[in-house]
Amino acid sequence: RLDGKYTLYPTDLVRMNADGSNRNVVFKSLISSGSLWFRHVLQPSVSSAGNNVAVVSDGNSGTGIGVELHVINSRTGNMRKANVPSESQGQIRLGHNDPDFNSGGTKIAFTYNDSAGTEGSPRIGIFTCQSKTNCSAGKTKLLRQSGYANPSWSPNGTLLAVERTDGTGRDIAIVNARNGVERVRLTSDGDSF
Repeated sequence: RLDGKYTLYPTDLVRMNADGSNRNVVFKSLISSGSLWFRHVLQPSVSSAGNNVAVVSDGNSGTGIGVELHVINSRTGNMRKANVPSESQGQIRLGHNDPDFNSGGTKIAFTYNDSAGTEGSPRIGIFTCQSKTNCSAGKTKLLRQSGYANPSWSPNGTLLAVERTDGTGRDIAIVNARNGVERVRLTSDGDSF
């Protein structure tokens, strides 16, 4: 708060030690080109080696037509869009969210937002990096089951904890990371995230 008025500050990507010391701004979300505006850089997930950060963003210029999966190099601050498909609805892309690197730093699980009426039909996508150093190029596999979002890898990379959605609520489930088949539903209250 500044002089009784609220001031918005950009969210920057900062690399630091676990205790908060040695802070180093890697990526600035403020764009200055005649006027000031912000690009969206949300939901960071750091690779195990610490060299890549998966985010969802509207791109380097802040004028992307959807918020999609990007990878930021934590040493250089360069952000590149991952080679991942996106569902279009008119002129906008429905985009991606919830990126999560696996423990090896070679795969990113994310939510692929798919179009299916007013409720949508999210699916889990698995992006496999071309290499640990080049994680914006690679291949994407969309798991065949729809209605799952917000993936989180198991330590051994064989399972994903996910949110199961049916349009009336969300529950926690475990799915096979290879094919998306639900192994077990852990909640059934429709109010679990």
